[in-house]
Amino acid sequence: VFPIQKFIDHSPLLAHIQVNPDVDGLIRHYPAVGNVSELYFPGFSLAAYTGYTGDKPKLIIHSIGESQLKMASGTLNLNNRGETKVRWLGGESNFPMTSFWDVISADDNNQKMKDLFNRTIVFIGSTAYGAHDLRHTPIDPIMPGVLFHMNMTHMLLDGYFYKNESDSAFASWIILIVGTFLILFIQFFGNPVLDIVTVLGLSLGLLYYDLHYLTPQGYQIKLF
Repeated sequence: VFPIQKFIDHSPLLAHIQVNPDVDGLIRHYPAVGNVSELYFPGFSLAAYTGYTGDKPKLIIHSIGESQLKMASGTLNLNNRGETKVRWLGGESNFPMTSFWDVISADDNNQKMKDLFNRTIVFIGSTAYGAHDLRHTPIDPIMPGVLFHMNMTHMLLDGYFYKNESDSAFASWIILIVGTFLILFIQFFGNPVLDIVTVLGLSLGLLYYDLHYLTPQGYQIKLF
């Protein structure tokens, strides 16, 4: 569905907004790239990113089920549907918002509006519950759809991407193997106090390492 002619006359960037929930109904993945036959379309957030930064991401398809977007902010890994997992900034309280009425009724020299819209990307969308543009996400069960695109755009601008699954799996196996052998080694001393101290120390150490390195670096550790 193309825009009306008045918008077409101003050469807008065209993008798609198709989003598919995961099997449990939650929306975790964003389709950064979609295709019809051999024609590739950017997702809405990717178009906003390119329009704002002037960057021209390059799509690299390595094999079936694996592709990447090379961008100025980093390398974005995509699945076989052109999707990437979203690293959420947050909900409505994390983004400055204003009503459409406040914008059109404000004076041309309104300093508040000048500050709000200066050097930024503006998303126009509905946040009213009655409009039914609500999405079930990990951070909000009734998030307005426009905020989904805003979170993704923020992620693209900051280069705040997840590592690919093979890197996360490798880190998970290293932690599992090293932790297992360490606990088995401690068992040979036959000291229950040392056992408890080791397990607690290992758990707290892994938690600290995960919070301060693995998670910020985009690793998804599949362990308890």
